[in-house]
Amino acid sequence: MSNLTQEEIKRIKEYLGRKLSEGKLILFTGAGFSANAKNKESKKLPSSNQLAKELSELIDLEYSENASLKDVFALAILRKKKEVSNYLKKRLTVDSQSLNDEYKTLINQPWYKIYTVNIDNLFNVAQVKFNPERRICCISSNTRTANIEAPKDLTVTHLHGMIEDIPDKITFSQEQYSEKITVPDAYYSILSSDILQYPFVFLGSQLDEDIFWHYIYLRKRKGAIRKFREFRPNSFIVIPKISQVRKELLKEYNITWIPHTSSEFSENFLLPLETETQKGFMKIKQPTDESIIKTIPLVSNLITLDKNKASHTHYLLGAEPSWKDIYSNLSIERDKEKEWIKKMNDCMKKNSEEITPVFIFTGTAGDGKTSVAMRAALQLANEGRTVGWIDRDSNISPYKITSLVENTENLEMLFIDTPDSYGQEIPQIISNLALRKKLKFIALVMRSSKVDHLIKSPLFDNSIQPKEFSTYKLTDNEINKVLDLLEEQNLIGALKQKKRSEQVNIFKEKLDRQLIVAMIEATSGKDFIEKICEEFEELNGIDQQIYCLVAIATSRNYYLLKDEVLLGIGESDNTVINIIDTLVRRGLLIEENNRLKVRHRVIAQQVSERLSSDNQLMLYYTRLAYIAAVKSISPNPEQKRMKRLLKKIINHEFLFKISVDISGAQSLYEAIEDLLKDDHHFWLQRGCFELGRNLLHTAKNYLDQSFSLNSDDSLVVLSIEHLNFKKAIAHPNTEKSFIMAKNAYDNIIQLINQRGKSDPYPYHVLGTQGLLWAKQGIKDNEKRKKYLEDLLIILKEGTETHKLSKELKDIRDKIQSEVLHFFVRN
Repeated sequence: MSNLTQEEIKRIKEYLGRKLSEGKLILFTGAGFSANAKNKESKKLPSSNQLAKELSELIDLEYSENASLKDVFALAILRKKKEVSNYLKKRLTVDSQSLNDEYKTLINQPWYKIYTVNIDNLFNVAQVKFNPERRICCISSNTRTANIEAPKDLTVTHLHGMIEDIPDKITFSQEQYSEKITVPDAYYSILSSDILQYPFVFLGSQLDEDIFWHYIYLRKRKGAIRKFREFRPNSFIVIPKISQVRKELLKEYNITWIPHTSSEFSENFLLPLETETQKGFMKIKQPTDESIIKTIPLVSNLITLDKNKASHTHYLLGAEPSWKDIYSNLSIERDKEKEWIKKMNDCMKKNSEEITPVFIFTGTAGDGKTSVAMRAALQLANEGRTVGWIDRDSNISPYKITSLVENTENLEMLFIDTPDSYGQEIPQIISNLALRKKLKFIALVMRSSKVDHLIKSPLFDNSIQPKEFSTYKLTDNEINKVLDLLEEQNLIGALKQKKRSEQVNIFKEKLDRQLIVAMIEATSGKDFIEKICEEFEELNGIDQQIYCLVAIATSRNYYLLKDEVLLGIGESDNTVINIIDTLVRRGLLIEENNRLKVRHRVIAQQVSERLSSDNQLMLYYTRLAYIAAVKSISPNPEQKRMKRLLKKIINHEFLFKISVDISGAQSLYEAIEDLLKDDHHFWLQRGCFELGRNLLHTAKNYLDQSFSLNSDDSLVVLSIEHLNFKKAIAHPNTEKSFIMAKNAYDNIIQLINQRGKSDPYPYHVLGTQGLLWAKQGIKDNEKRKKYLEDLLIILKEGTETHKLSKELKDIRDKIQSEVLHFFVRN
């Protein structure tokens, strides 16, 4: 301890205690961490030099102290692969009885997560022997295998692989190290962003791993001149000896050397912090992830949480409303609100209702419908009602909504903001809730253009007759209320010196557009698009990249966390975090609970259109796809949210829609290919993308990979039959093609019977490909006529089921036209 003064020791203990109690301290372990553990033969686990010597002896090679483990391992695998594999597995398998209480103390802490460069199974056996407070989940970064059960598991990421990965999937040889650097590594990327945000304890490692510094140091912006002292929070390297040069270098990265063994660190720093440790465990166990959300969020609880926030959002300057804005009366009461709430109350008094009433607050984007619904929900909650509220930030899977409603005691009414963001499942969910009659009513908040997609869906029960409340245009009275509020909050802007009559007229001129647009234009004196473009153009470099990345996520109804922005920008410098904070202070970004969004989705969509016109949109979707891919394969509280986002981005139809040219979508798929090589849905979408381009050979390769990973997915089967139809049409004059087309037809009919009610796609495939096959593959007129008549019957069924599908109607009409031609000719 001679290298640390008593004052320094005290300060380090206080700091570690504070971070442990917050559950935000990360442990990183190296070879020294496992040094006191033994294998089944009672041999201590080897150091790198010791293992190199033992492997040299195994292959009858004279050991040299200058030989690196990387080279010795590579040669040993070439000469005696099986013997080396068996030896390493035996040598690195820890005997649980060899683990003393030192390891129990080191592991049983409220670590945020653990990284290790060790291959051994120490953490696995520690789980069995010590039964720590949290279950240990070990992850191999090389094979991405993990034994995940609960979101609050303590994740241990083996950065260089695990025993089960020996010999080919561990990082030992120089070739394996080079591959780790050449091919983007998801877990090292996450580590490089973690190190900017969280304090680390590096235990038993000299931090001399090349890969570590590749991801930490080389990802800094080239040419940047800055001090590294602000690089990240204070961290500590715990190791008995270290060179003076490395000690000084690490200080530049805010990493302080503690000259201790693991045992000494446990005894002197961790054991005295038992109180802070228990606080940390309590913090970690607080429900934050959707998998442990047991009930519907209640308005009363959401308001309590919002009251703890330091300030309001920029709602009156165009941000989406928060509960704090609502209960602080920063939104106006619409003229018809009382009438709407009376209708709701009247419905609640009618106990004879056979079906739970459904109300829809509807209007255009940014016209204030969400704030109106929030005011209604708040008033009902203030009357003592138990009111639930779900929006896109609630982190609730659509599949859980029904069960959460059942689990929420005394729940009377449920509001769902932007239900269409949940996808095709929501009509069925709303119907189920309405028919169960548990709730007094259900209220939805959605755009007018989306209402028909809900109520005319084949999954929406037609016995439900929703009542719509339109918030489209402000009345003169409401305009005056808005102006009063803007003046009261000193936000009247360019209207300040104008008479009230002029102010009202300016608002009225702009009311054919969204309320947010009217407010921004009226108060700034500038055209909405001009104002947004001005904000955009004032940013440059990293600032603009961050803003655009968050905007694209917001436009898809998603938020980003700071570490996700760091992943997407690809910078390991705290300058990025400082820029984010600056953008938040300026009101360009909104941050709530570390969640970043552009202040309104309407603005985000405008930024998206600007990027599209500049041919940069695909670049940001590629970055977003990379973030989602990395976070979706790594166990973390945000994993499910990121999987949903990833599914949207890699959808082949979506990519065709936003691609200026094909190369952009191809680049997106290539950027995440290595991360998702074991994901059948990735190969399905990529195969369908190639299928849409009529590149049948490439499509077959990708679809075959998808099928081999999951042969039970009906969408994979449908896509393969789509491919078979196309192959038959490409070569229509062979017996093989006839059989292929017939089998594809029959198999798609089976899929229509299975999923045709919920999905129009099987009808779409059968209609388009069946029509083409009839024209090119059936030469006999009578057979062609009969084929088309049968096809028309099926497509009519499809258009009746999916009334909103214009594509199906177009295909049906084309088939009907072909059938009519036969009658005309006859």
